[in-house]
Amino acid sequence: MWPLWLLDNPDEGLGVNTRRQLAEAEQVVRQQIRDRWLDAGVTMIDPASTWIDAAVTIGRDTVLYPDVTLEGTTAIGEDCVLRSYTRLTRLHRRQWR
Repeated sequence: MWPLWLLDNPDEGLGVNTRRQLAEAEQVVRQQIRDRWLDAGVTMIDPASTWIDAAVTIGRDTVLYPDVTLEGTTAIGEDCVLRSYTRLTRLHRRQWR
């Protein structure tokens, strides 16, 4: 008998057999990451256009404008402002205005 798994979010159980399904699963994960940072006090002017990798850390009261991409182990401090079209990879910054 197979084990039974109960998921709080049914999207977490998505199967991936095609590239379309992979893209859908990636959107679910990216939304979870954005939600985590919004709940932690990060402001996103346009969350749907903001890309944040799972290993990124962001301080409270930081503002991310549309089309910001944060990759790798990037660490952004508190009360920073990242303007549109910023792309940071493996950068560690305490203050950015």
